[in-house]
Amino acid sequence: MVKAGKESSDNQALHIIAALGEIRYESHDLEAQLRLQLMNSTEAANKIEELKKFDDTEIELGISRSLTNNLREELVGSFNAISLRDSEIMSLNNEVADLKRQISELKSDLSIAETIIF
Repeated sequence: MVKAGKESSDNQALHIIAALGEIRYESHDLEAQLRLQLMNSTEAANKIEELKKFDDTEIELGISRSLTNNLREELVGSFNAISLRDSEIMSLNNEVADLKRQISELKSDLSIAETIIF
């Protein structure tokens, strides 16, 4: 009976050692799974931050496009104003040339009139 009790306690000890081995293996497996989940969570957080940066960049790009469009409209308006002023200047130059011609004709007429009077 002592032998049977010893074998029984040896079997229990082996059973406990085997159970502890399984627990240790499962503990390492669980630790590996947790590390993997942590890495996945970190990668996901990093990707979220990258997406936020892309969103910020997209917003800045939209603002830049809007500003560019506004500047383009202002440039077109300025070009039209300059073109109008150029047309006005050309018209005034033509009027000045016409007035110079008329003055020249009047001087000529005056000269002829003076010659006739004197």
